[in-house]
Amino acid sequence: CITPSESKGRYTIMIRFIVTFFVKLQEKFDFKGLMFTILFVVGLYHIWDLWLEKSFDKYYKMAYYGTGPVPLYLFQAIEVVFEISFFILIGLFVFVIRSVLKMKKKFTSDDVFDKINSLTDTLIDRDKALSDSEKRFREMAEMLPEVIVEIDKHGNITYTNQLGYEITGYTKDDIKKGLNIFALVDHSERQRVTSNFDALLKGIDPGPKDLKIIKKDGTVIPTLARTATIKKNEEIIGYRATITDITEKVLAEYKLKKSEETHRLLTENSKDVIWTMEWPSLKVNYISPTITKAFGYTIDSILSVPMVHRYPEEDYRKIKETFHSIANKIQSRTNADYTIPNFVVRMYNSDRELVWVEISGNFLVDHEGIILKIQGSTRNVNDRILSEIKLKESEELFRTLYANAYDAILRIEKETIIGCNKKALTMFNCDKDFLIGKDVYQISADTQLDGVSAKSMSRSYLTAAY
Repeated sequence: CITPSESKGRYTIMIRFIVTFFVKLQEKFDFKGLMFTILFVVGLYHIWDLWLEKSFDKYYKMAYYGTGPVPLYLFQAIEVVFEISFFILIGLFVFVIRSVLKMKKKFTSDDVFDKINSLTDTLIDRDKALSDSEKRFREMAEMLPEVIVEIDKHGNITYTNQLGYEITGYTKDDIKKGLNIFALVDHSERQRVTSNFDALLKGIDPGPKDLKIIKKDGTVIPTLARTATIKKNEEIIGYRATITDITEKVLAEYKLKKSEETHRLLTENSKDVIWTMEWPSLKVNYISPTITKAFGYTIDSILSVPMVHRYPEEDYRKIKETFHSIANKIQSRTNADYTIPNFVVRMYNSDRELVWVEISGNFLVDHEGIILKIQGSTRNVNDRILSEIKLKESEELFRTLYANAYDAILRIEKETIIGCNKKALTMFNCDKDFLIGKDVYQISADTQLDGVSAKSMSRSYLTAAY
């Protein structure tokens, strides 16, 4: 029922549209593909048109002559709808083909292989970087002065650095055969180690802990251990610990403790009062318990009483002048000797009685020559000083009696006169220079009344005196 002119017109419009449409796509597709698409679409349209003509020929003729149930205009509208539907389907088909071609272009075999190669190279680079990082970690672990140990979740040792082998005595073969960390932990501390592992699983850092390690030969060494978790994809797969051998530190602390005990015993049993004081405030910050026995003070009372109140003003001034004199020499770098020479002053005891004390000590100075404090001792020398005073007074009295005696007195050493009083000078009617240095017999008559020579008689007297 379709006239050739009508069909030709429709074909011309359709072909022009299709050619125009696909020319626009020429940049995206190759020429052969474009021609094939045009022919394919024209063929489809021809088949579509034949199907419509065959299916609706009867109704179209009835509508054309006005004898059918459907008016001609309605039938023509239906035909237009079908033809539009054809182009919509062709458009969808072209869209699908174009999308497939785009995907094909995007994922060509070369591109896939390139992406696979790129991904492979990336993985290789990452694996190399990880391997290099692990190598650096191992090299650094070998250089550390600490034992590095890695443990799995069951407590089996999976790695330790060379120092770990040297300290514990175990070998790599022992670890390969299976060596559990608890074989190295002293029995008394295994429960504590288990508690530390449990704390790490809960996200709690137990911090550094003292740990006794049992070596392969059975000896026990003190160490300081710190433990952390090893994670993979946020999952705890084991533990890493750093262990430091503190044998020397423990021995040093033991020796220091023994030294402190010895020092304390010496200090507490010494007759001297040991003290330290700040500079320049002269505030006592330590004093030995001997202070109670020597002067009656308690330690608290002596520390609470300023130094100026424990000495008479004159004696306190002497102490300050002595200390400042030495300090000035130290600070001016004119004196490398930090010793305080012994000197004697008076001090009040707890009963406010004056007693003589002897002070000695030295300045403690840092490497820059700055005075840190004074360390010294105070000794009760009251009995000695009082004896010296009495002896001096006795000597003064003797000199007075010697000088003013009524009898002539000669002082003789061996046989020679070394001194005399005023009465002797009067008796011999001479000056002091005449007598001093002469032997006794030289100022006597050669022959005494009994006929004995002066020299023999003087010697016999002197021998008897000595």
